[in-house]
Amino acid sequence: MKSFSRWQLSFLCLGLSLCLSGCVSIGKVARDLGRFTATPVSSWSSYTTADGLAERHVSSIAIDETGTVWLGTWDGLSRLEGENWITYTIEDGLAGNKISSLAIGPYGALWVGTDGDGVSSYDAQTQTWMTYTSADGLAGTRVWDIALGPENELWFAALDGGISRYHPKEGRFITYTNKDGFPGNSVWSLAVAPDGTLWAGMNGSGLVHFDGADWVAYTAESTQGGLSSDLVYALVVTPENVVWAGTWNGGISSFDGERWTYYPGFRGAGDYRTQPNSNNIYSAALEPNGAVWFGGIYGVSRFDGRGWRTYHTNDGLIEMHGYSLGIAKDGTIWVGTENGVSRSGIAE
Repeated sequence: MKSFSRWQLSFLCLGLSLCLSGCVSIGKVARDLGRFTATPVSSWSSYTTADGLAERHVSSIAIDETGTVWLGTWDGLSRLEGENWITYTIEDGLAGNKISSLAIGPYGALWVGTDGDGVSSYDAQTQTWMTYTSADGLAGTRVWDIALGPENELWFAALDGGISRYHPKEGRFITYTNKDGFPGNSVWSLAVAPDGTLWAGMNGSGLVHFDGADWVAYTAESTQGGLSSDLVYALVVTPENVVWAGTWNGGISSFDGERWTYYPGFRGAGDYRTQPNSNNIYSAALEPNGAVWFGGIYGVSRFDGRGWRTYHTNDGLIEMHGYSLGIAKDGTIWVGTENGVSRSGIAE
């Protein structure tokens, strides 16, 4: 990403048309005007290994239809039961203990991606585990994201091999790599849009869209900086099919199908609460109303379409890094950090 001086940015901003939210359009810096308008969050509470978590680094979060919270850590899986945490490891049937992704799949099954050992699925009714690796057709064993499609198909992002599609009824994996026209074999993040199409965030190759037939790639160069970095670590798509990409070293970009908007992260100037937390984003989550959350190296940030509100340790988070995010049906926000997990509800 290019670096601009203050006077260069001022010059670039001259003559650019403002969008209604007070942002400037494709490839340029987006600024929100005035104070933040996002809904406030009540005080945060936290859990650590002292409370029973499997390990302190919470890399992923999944919340099922019943409200059960699952946390993936770098040394096992934790499930909240009442106020107690139940731990699962390889001894219970997990493919591996270093967990990199979680998702609730068809029929309420939990899917667990690991960093090096493939994926496992857990059926809570039968309390049984199944494991899948590259020997079963999975693209790779470092599975860093999992997404559920509209036909109950599952998509797996492999940092070491491309993308795989799996439907439980079919019982087989279909894998896409650069040999199949997929632009790259290292994938960080996935999101399925309301229209059923797939978006993939790449490890150095930008953002990729798949409509079921063709792969279309977007890079920082091809979008003239609209996509602010080609390292796309986190993705969500709103009910209006707006794609939000959290990047590394590039802040946050959104794309509505026609126009890109760029949101730079907090760099020490001004009120941190009214800006995205940083230019280095780890995670993203979506509220049912379309508000988006991003976790980064300096906390977590919420954007409601009008303004940003950022929270970090000064506001009650147990630790600064927002490695993972989860949002329950009741509005509770869960934030995984490198020292446990914090949770909160949105104030009425």
